[in-house]
Formats: sequence, structure tokens, C-alpha cells
Amino acid sequence: MKLFQRLIISLILLQAPFSTPSLAHHGKDYFISKSYHTPNEGTWAALFSADYLRLNSHREDELRGFGIEPGILYGLSNRWSLEIHSHIEKMAGENWHYESTGIEQRFQITRWDGSEDRQLPIGVAAALEFEKSSAHEGADVLQAGMILSNDGVAHNITANVLLRKELRRSASTEFRYALGAKTEISEFMGMAIEFNGTIGNEVLQQITPAIYLQTESGLRMRLGMSFGINGNRRDYALRSSLVFDLLSEEARNYSPLIL
Repeated sequence: MKLFQRLIISLILLQAPFSTPSLAHHGKDYFISKSYHTPNEGTWAALFSADYLRLNSHREDELRGFGIEPGILYGLSNRWSLEIHSHIEKMAGENWHYESTGIEQRFQITRWDGSEDRQLPIGVAAALEFEKSSAHEGADVLQAGMILSNDGVAHNITANVLLRKELRRSASTEFRYALGAKTEISEFMGMAIEFNGTIGNEVLQQITPAIYLQTESGLRMRLGMSFGINGNRRDYALRSSLVFDLLSEEARNYSPLIL
């Protein structure tokens, strides 16, 4: 936690001299945290992530396995995005199977076009996601959240508060949080750290350091690892993701590093 606090303070200090309004982009800035950004209107992005998980290591029902998540992201407007993704997984001793499909919308409640003189512009956005389970005993999930984030591209900080509710008779409701900070190292590389968990449950907490890579063709890759803390210190997840924006060459050349 001290490492995350130091990174947050460093990025805040860096942000003042370098903060400039950015182009709206895909918003897939982190593995877990949600950022304020949305894609440009009419812009498509192809998404893919793959994880290896080890969960419940402190219990007898330990889970190990792989999960992949292909998806597509579209800018309905410069402030409103739509994402559709699927969850496919293979746990130890099982075959690959389709788990669920999620539909997420993100809307920027506040938006600045750069005409205002702000050293640290803050954006507020809302996210709503519905996930339909394919399993007979699985629960459909509705998740709603608020996003508070600065509008920086080279340096970004975001904070989320989410309400997650399972839609079934014995429905469970929980509040979650996520904090993320990232910074640019070079034109084609960046680094980030995330801290997330369930409010009121010390066991479900984790920290995720990551690196970000980008090619001139617009392909962006993230590599990271989540570590459990407190009661789940032996849990971990190896994470990777790819994002490819279908942008014009002119837009790519104009944009700074977008991760």
C-alpha cells in the first residue's frame, strides 16, 4: 500500500507541468480499474485478454485455471461508449467452456474541451454493466459504478466505486473499489499499478503492477500480475491484454502514448 501511495503522489506532482487535454480514446487503461476515457464517436476497438488464475489458495476449494475474454468496443458518441465481451474459461480438471457475456456502457458526466485553464482536470463518468451467465446455476450480474479520474494521457490516476448485485433469489450485493495510476516511460512504454478489493472484506484485496507497450500500428499490449494481500496472500493472477484501435493514420500520429 505504501508503494501505491508513493506512486500516486509522484504522478500528482508530475501532472501539473505536463497536464494537457487529450483526445478521447478507448478507455481500456487498466486491467481492473475503469478510467474516465471513452473512444471517439464511430471508432471501433478490438479487445482480447488472457489470464492464469490461482484463487482461494487459503481454502480447500482452491481454483486454478485459464480465462480469456474477447470483446469489441464502440464509441456511440464522444462521451458514450458500448462494450460487448465474452468470458471463456478452463479450470483445472475441466474443459474449456463459455461462461458469460457482458455488455458495458460508459458515459462521461463531465467533459472539458481544454478551453478552461486547469492544471489537474478531473472527469466524472458512470459505468453500467450487465453480465448474462450461460451456466444453469450461474447468476446474472448487474454492476454500476462511478469513476473519478484526471484527463491525462501520459499520466493518469483513477478511482472507482462499484455496486455489484447478483440477480437471483438469493441475490448478493457488494460494494467494490479500484484505484489505478499509470505513467509514460517512453513513447512506446508505460507502467501502472492498481489496488482493488471488496469494501468490508479484507480477504478480497489485491495489488496489480503492470507494464504497457505500444506499436506504431496502434496495437497496445498490457502485461501484469495481481497479488493477493491480507488473507489471500498466496492468490495470484498472471494477466495480459491486447487492444487494437481502428483509428485513421492521422489520428494515430496526432495522439501521444495512449495505453
